[in-house]
Amino acid sequence: MQSKSDSEAERMMEDAALLEKTKWRLNGLNKFQNWTMKIILNNLDAYTQDDAQNYIKSKLSPEMRNTVLEELLKNKRPKKIQSVFAMLNTRTKKLDVDFLMSYFPLNSTGLREFIEVLMMASMAAPNVRHLKMNTYHIAICLNSIELRNTCFGYLTSLMELRILELVGLIDNAMDLALLCRELPNLRVLSAPDTFLECTTMSEEDIRLSFGHLRLLHISFYMRAEIYKIWEVLPSLNIIYQNILPNGLILEDFLDDENVPRVRKYLNYEALIYGSNVCVDYSGIRYLEFSYDENTSDELKKTPNLPSTLEGLSLIMLYSQETIDAILLKYGANLRWLSLRGNGYQSVDLNCISDLCPKLEVLSLTSVQVARNATQQINFHHLKELFTERVDMLDGSLTALLSSCPNLRTLELKVKTCCLDDLQQVQYLIVEKRILGSLKSLDWGIFWMASGLVFKAIAAILKNASATLPVLRNMKLTVNHIRLNIDNFRTKSFTWSNYNNGLEEAIISDKNLFEILNLYE
Repeated sequence: MQSKSDSEAERMMEDAALLEKTKWRLNGLNKFQNWTMKIILNNLDAYTQDDAQNYIKSKLSPEMRNTVLEELLKNKRPKKIQSVFAMLNTRTKKLDVDFLMSYFPLNSTGLREFIEVLMMASMAAPNVRHLKMNTYHIAICLNSIELRNTCFGYLTSLMELRILELVGLIDNAMDLALLCRELPNLRVLSAPDTFLECTTMSEEDIRLSFGHLRLLHISFYMRAEIYKIWEVLPSLNIIYQNILPNGLILEDFLDDENVPRVRKYLNYEALIYGSNVCVDYSGIRYLEFSYDENTSDELKKTPNLPSTLEGLSLIMLYSQETIDAILLKYGANLRWLSLRGNGYQSVDLNCISDLCPKLEVLSLTSVQVARNATQQINFHHLKELFTERVDMLDGSLTALLSSCPNLRTLELKVKTCCLDDLQQVQYLIVEKRILGSLKSLDWGIFWMASGLVFKAIAAILKNASATLPVLRNMKLTVNHIRLNIDNFRTKSFTWSNYNNGLEEAIISDKNLFEILNLYE
């Protein structure tokens, strides 16, 4: 009979082997490109001096410079921002100015540097279509005539700019209407943490400010302000929540300019509670609503609702009813589906699989996930899977992951899952029978998890890291805090007195920390 010490020594040897396999696998991914990237990054400061920038531009294709740029922005390796500017080119379509500002000293106001970054971007990357900036810098520029003119001069020179994404909070109101008026080529404004005050705006002001937009993603003080805009611009898509529903991206709202404008997204509660706007809803592709008996009745009465949808976000409130009727009507053409409950609703994987054969994105939040073991589940087209605070029942996790042969992104925040289910997932990964196309894995553990559950999940991650051929990103979170050695040493975690050995299990697993650090 094997002693406990022998068993622990064997486990440590297996973990060490998995760590070495992980290093070998990661080093082998895109070996030639990584080798080229390493040379460039190691000599970047020399290559990007003022007198040497033409050299690197002549040696690297625009595509390769974009690849280097993505690596720079991801890892923040260069000492000088000029190294980033040297990588910008006419093929640069998306640029995060807010991240570029992090290269400058924190004690500076950043206004001079912000204008400098805008100037360099307008010259080096004139074809940018999606620009991300901090609300703070834009707000200050709008409050100064001189800064405003300079800022708009650079922004308007970006003739291909279609999406402006503003991030960060500000204390005071900001003139978003003026910002939109000055950018007539803009089609999408995303500023979810910024409030729009439009109660005093005339119909003509609303039309001039937002008439050219396809999507307005912002916050409002009152819902009546949304209706006021819709009365003037009934086809404008308005999303007034902090984050886009899973599966939606800002680029989804860039329509063909030659196609008549129609509303693509609808929050049904905004329609039935107080809005008298007459709209043709037949063009809706993304529908979000709370499903209870009252909403269901109203939905049946609403004219011009589409017969097909690409995306559905369903919030199940105070009802144990199944979603079969809704999916029976809309499931055939759904590309993404989001189901949110209050912890008591059950969703049937077999039902979703049968009624949504084209599903590419699935998001499940605060629901119990069940399945019929006698029937096969097939999510052949599913590329992204997100779960948050879910209970996995009766082997449903294994069944779900086994049914997704083309899954690329997996985010699991599972509240409860039995050990047998987790161990089966580990076995199938080792046998290379699941998740072979996975590129990104994000696993979340809640404080009530036991040490045994943590060990089972840790074993899954170690084997996934060593085995899955194209896995590039992996992280583990505890209480929504990313688990790494720095966070653990600074005691970023708040442990429960009843964590059933979770803290001890984490402390003792040194190899897991090493593997996770490889993905930092």
